[in-house]
Amino acid sequence: MPNPNSTLQFYLNGETVVIENPSPSALLVDYLRSPEVRLTGTKKPCGQGGCGGCTVILSDWPSGQIRSRAINSCLRRLCSLNGMAITTIEGTGGLPTDIAVYPAHHPTASRWAAPFNAPLPLNLLGDVKTTVMDTAPGASASSPDGSHVNPVAYSLATNNGSQCGYCSVGFVMNMSEFITNNPQATKRQIEGIFDGNLCRCTGYRPILTAMETWASDWDAADEQNRMKCLQDNLPLHVPKTMTIPVPATPLSGPPLWIEGTGIEWFAPSNITDVETIDLTLRSQSKKIRFIHGGTSYGIYKTEFAEAEVDAFIDLAGVTELHGDISSKAGNLHIPAGATYSQAIDAIQAIYDAAGRSDEALSDPIFYMLKRTAGRIVRNAATIGGNLMLYLHHIANGTGDPFPSDLATAVYNDAMSCSIDVYNYSNGAWVPSPNTVLKDVFDGVANGQSPDDLIISGITVPLALSYRDRHFVVAQKTALREVNSHSIINSSIAFDWDVFQNMTTSVHFGGVDGAIWTPDGGVFSAFTGLSGLNLTTLSKVCSNLYAAATNALQQAAQGRMLDTTDEGFTIEFKAQLIAGMFFKAGIALLLKVGVSVPSELASAGEITWGTWPVSGGHQDYAAQDYKAPVGQPYIKATALEQCSGRTHYTHELAYPQGTLHAAFVQSRSALAEFNFQWVNAPVAANELSDHLTATFPAFRRLITYTDVPIQSANFQGMGGDQPLFAVDKVLYAGQAIALVLADTEQDANLIAEYVSAKCLAYMPIDWGGAWDASWQNPILTLEDAIQKGSVFPDTPQAVPYLCHIWQVRRLRSRMDWAGPRQLQPISMPPLRPTRKPLTE
Repeated sequence: MPNPNSTLQFYLNGETVVIENPSPSALLVDYLRSPEVRLTGTKKPCGQGGCGGCTVILSDWPSGQIRSRAINSCLRRLCSLNGMAITTIEGTGGLPTDIAVYPAHHPTASRWAAPFNAPLPLNLLGDVKTTVMDTAPGASASSPDGSHVNPVAYSLATNNGSQCGYCSVGFVMNMSEFITNNPQATKRQIEGIFDGNLCRCTGYRPILTAMETWASDWDAADEQNRMKCLQDNLPLHVPKTMTIPVPATPLSGPPLWIEGTGIEWFAPSNITDVETIDLTLRSQSKKIRFIHGGTSYGIYKTEFAEAEVDAFIDLAGVTELHGDISSKAGNLHIPAGATYSQAIDAIQAIYDAAGRSDEALSDPIFYMLKRTAGRIVRNAATIGGNLMLYLHHIANGTGDPFPSDLATAVYNDAMSCSIDVYNYSNGAWVPSPNTVLKDVFDGVANGQSPDDLIISGITVPLALSYRDRHFVVAQKTALREVNSHSIINSSIAFDWDVFQNMTTSVHFGGVDGAIWTPDGGVFSAFTGLSGLNLTTLSKVCSNLYAAATNALQQAAQGRMLDTTDEGFTIEFKAQLIAGMFFKAGIALLLKVGVSVPSELASAGEITWGTWPVSGGHQDYAAQDYKAPVGQPYIKATALEQCSGRTHYTHELAYPQGTLHAAFVQSRSALAEFNFQWVNAPVAANELSDHLTATFPAFRRLITYTDVPIQSANFQGMGGDQPLFAVDKVLYAGQAIALVLADTEQDANLIAEYVSAKCLAYMPIDWGGAWDASWQNPILTLEDAIQKGSVFPDTPQAVPYLCHIWQVRRLRSRMDWAGPRQLQPISMPPLRPTRKPLTE
């Protein structure tokens, strides 16, 4: 086993960075944006790996050759970069920064100001030399030298592809890596890479147009259709190709091995080292977290908190978990350490080689891989990590379940899928290759600890190898096309004989902690020459809806009882389940030759991913007499935004000693509350002491005792809510306290921890002033009318505020309010009513 090594070294924009004793809790994005580094071109919009604004390029040398991929820096642990290279937007180039004309402070409005006619201290500039560039069409003598500009950023800027510019760097970095690795990419391929990038103001038309100008099939018609934007002072000599500035050879040095700190970090190179470390930590009763790509941080942040982890074991360098993705006799072997992107590329290559490229998306494994997260996450997320995430969240008390799309897909062909695992048994990690996958999954669902498993690989059949009369349909519904967290996913398989006697295998994720398999009797009628028809399919869907409703109701009172309410009703999920089977059933009927009305036949089509390349054309009439107003000029800061050179307010330097704050928010809508520690009530100052002892970066907990109720510090739409709740909360999300910590990440994590584990809620005792039924939520207009719960025109607590609760127009009808005059209720004030200012 290697000796301890607490020195982290990696390349950053081509320069070697050495950090002694790095924190295993530190994220790459926070390091880059820290005051010491100041590479704020990398943004942190969502912190969950969902928007792509934090994208950087990670390079390593796994087989001696440079491998570069775009990753989310908001999910990447700084400690995981040992020996690797990181390229940020600043490292890919930009326009030279202009020197300030007057770089010295020159006060003119103070007692210490120089006389108004004193000369400016221009001598501080030294000998400033100005180079006049050769002019070119569209350029002038003052045009800047663009030879170091990132050409992708230039394309985005000159096609009007940035507005606020906050997301632009993420698009540029994703495309910069992709086009470097795929210089002959087509328009369709380029469009396909941005499923992990979000823009909320520019609109995707100019962004996609800018990126598709790099496509190998971009033609004269595309160029004719492109809106030509105008620009002053075009940069000269902008490169025509994209390169990533990465050193040719990796950094050499021992693996990172940090012991004896608050959180420890180990980077073993083989399973023997894993065993030694694991056994040592188990003997010390330490909480261990295996980590590889680290992408689960986007979903389960609290599981990475210092209170939940004593040691990370980084599996990225473990030889036994890596290797080539191989295909034999229609079965695909995928090492656990392979990324989603590697698996997708391997499967697509197999279909391409078979001359069946267009059929890849009908393969359930490929389909689910493509629809799990965005490309940037898939570049780092591993196959083994995704399956282990599912297994770790099956049992009660393990947090929100993880309805893995891949797990559902491979479970359906469970008897023909195998998994290679290491089992912890009798103090050793024992290899168990070619284990039946269903046995492993069912074992964990029945109580086996996933902490005693390490997946080293899986072997799954591809649709190319399916036998005759075998048909599988994979589906998912999520809040976003490529969310890693599905609402419901499914894998539905049919096998039949020459008489169309059907065997149906149906599995759903998102119902319970484990994959849900409906009772086979639900589908028993959907078989044979007489049973395969629309009438029977409809009856089966009704039966499935009833079975799903029952299963969801049981889960709501069991595994799902203490999980996050995502806002999806049981009825909605049951309808999704029945609808997925109906869609698969229609596809089956068409496949076996049963007539289906044309208006229903389209229900059997899986069209995801088959859409045409997008396009757009902008028509406008320029009014030349208003020039330059009304002309398609790009804004002056476009290239600075796309090059990561624009600093937003929160990216400006802050004073030494600044603390970061995060709100502790209520998770109950109407309740009394108190602080607790290990289920025992504590005062706010006692909780602060516990947090100080638990979280090194914690500094203070601020509550209403620090900001007592005063007449001038109320907030809310009615101006009647204290800054911090006092003993009771009236709505979910109400501010209860404020956590102060050394970093933004620490503040958010500690505030989340307090919100989740350090608050106890009880029904409010109104002392007889309120009917007990007021504890129940009012969900409909009818409920509000029945109780008279309508916000009054002038609340008792704040009579100086007027709320318009009725909007009357000509011929308005107010009979919905009932025949009697509605008397809106008014809550008792939570504080004495303010006296008029005139008193």
